[in-house]
Parts: sequence; structure tokens; C-alpha cells
Amino acid sequence: MRDADTDSTVWSGIALLLRAFSAKLDNWLVLARNLIPVVGVCILGWPVHLTVFSYWLDGVSLFALLVTAVVGRVAKEQSKRDPPPSVARVALDAVVGWIIVFGMMGIPYWIAFGALQMDVAVLDVLQDGARSAAFACIVIGNAWNGAHDGLATSSDAQFKRRVQSGLHTLVLRAVLMMLMTVWGFGLLLVPAMALVLTATEVWPAVLAEVVRINATARPGRA
Repeated sequence: MRDADTDSTVWSGIALLLRAFSAKLDNWLVLARNLIPVVGVCILGWPVHLTVFSYWLDGVSLFALLVTAVVGRVAKEQSKRDPPPSVARVALDAVVGWIIVFGMMGIPYWIAFGALQMDVAVLDVLQDGARSAAFACIVIGNAWNGAHDGLATSSDAQFKRRVQSGLHTLVLRAVLMMLMTVWGFGLLLVPAMALVLTATEVWPAVLAEVVRINATARPGRA
């Protein structure tokens, strides 16, 4: 009886997570973006260097989004000073700050670009329309997800959780790039990592939806 009760609890928990995941369109868009390398490797036969570059580009575009959100928050707070600075000064500080942070904090990705010889992948992408469209979807997906999910207008706690999950996915992408470069195994690693990266990225939103569902189902305990 205990085993049956345990199985029932596990399956109900999984069902709740799937329901919470399905509730937001953004979660599906994240999954679709992470499935692009899966389609490339398993269906289109992408070589290793193209697959590695897809994770590099995904990581860089996500990092650019996070830096933009952080700099935007700093600029917003700066504009609230008394007396408030001019719009031109705030804009200049934001642009300079973005360049410095993105350039300095992104050094591991710049090193990886040269060390993994991804310039060859860039040429392959630019010379193929279908590949160019696929890689453009990765960048556009990150930008859309950040804008549509209200990253710039979220509360401080939500913003912190989102940035933390973004940093975690950046680390996972870096690890995956190294593993694929050294070992290959694209057919095994890429599908598994698509699920792991998606789970890491959407977890804050899924957890918030789970809390909302539970509060709605049991209003007396909210």
C-alpha cells in the first residue's frame, strides 16, 4: 500500500509540474529554442563544430540579455536620484556600462571562440540560408523570452531568481561545449542537455506557477 501511495504521489507531482510548465507560452518557446540543436544533430546531421557554435551563440545571446537587464535596472535607479541626471547622461552611462560588463565578463566565451575554432562554423552558417535562419531563431528566441517574460519589470526577487537561472544555464552550456569538443556523442548529449537546459531556465517560472496552482486549489491555506 505504501508503494502505491508513493507512486501516486510521484505521478501527481509530475503531473503538477507538467501542468505548471504548460501554463506559460514562454516555457514552450524556451524548449523550442533548446530543441534547435537537437533537430540539427539528429535530423539535419550537423557536425560537431556547428553544434558547439549553436551553444556558444545561445550562451552569448543569453548573456547579452542578462547584462542588458542588469544595466537597465541600474540606469532606472540612477534616473531616480535627486536631482535626476540628464537622459543623455543616463543613456551614456548605460551604454558604456554594458560594453564594459559584456566585454569583461564574457571573456571566457571570447576565449572559447578562438580555442574551439568556431570561425569555421560562422562561415558555414553564413553560407547556408537554412542554417542562418536556425541560428537567428536562437538569438531571437532569447530576446523574445526576456522581453515577453517581463525581465526588465519583474520584482527584485523574481529578477534575482531569473538571473541566477540564466547564469546556471551559461555554465551548463560551457560544460556541454567542452564535452562535445572532446568526446563528441552529439546524438546522446544534445537531446539530454536540451531537457536539462530547459528545466534549469524555466524552473523559477514553473515553481511560481506551482505555488499559484496550490494556492488556488486550497484557498483556505493560502
